[in-house]
Amino acid sequence: MARCRFVRPNTITLPLSEGDWILVKERLNAGEQRKLVEASRFDTPDADGLYQIDPTRAGLALILAYLIDWSFTGFDGAPMAIKGLTAEELQRTVDNLEPPDYSEIRNAINAHTASLFAAREAEKKRMAGENGSSTISTSPGVVTGAMSG
Repeated sequence: MARCRFVRPNTITLPLSEGDWILVKERLNAGEQRKLVEASRFDTPDADGLYQIDPTRAGLALILAYLIDWSFTGFDGAPMAIKGLTAEELQRTVDNLEPPDYSEIRNAINAHTASLFAAREAEKKRMAGENGSSTISTSPGVVTGAMSG
């Protein structure tokens, strides 16, 4: 049976400190991934004509690409819903976070994406039929000291 090559729009809830949580996209589709890379890079290419990742943009781009909602509250104690905000509204809201809380969200999403990558790599190995043994085996003659030639 052929596998579906499209991203299912699933979400996952990631726990944060103090009982808070964030709701994120489980995976990005190709368009979202492309936008993430574009939003993470410097505006102009380097001397070699290549675009480099701008570390001041990369974390924010990652958060904006994945974040859907959270359990945070505003100054009045009421829920600070972000679901359905425009990209600009979401960025303004995220920019107003305490720096350690911003970092916690970024780190939670980074850990989530790292686990997705590890799962994909494990699945590739499984699909390739890899059984954990070395792909190169020593011939019996080499083990017993025989020489070819």
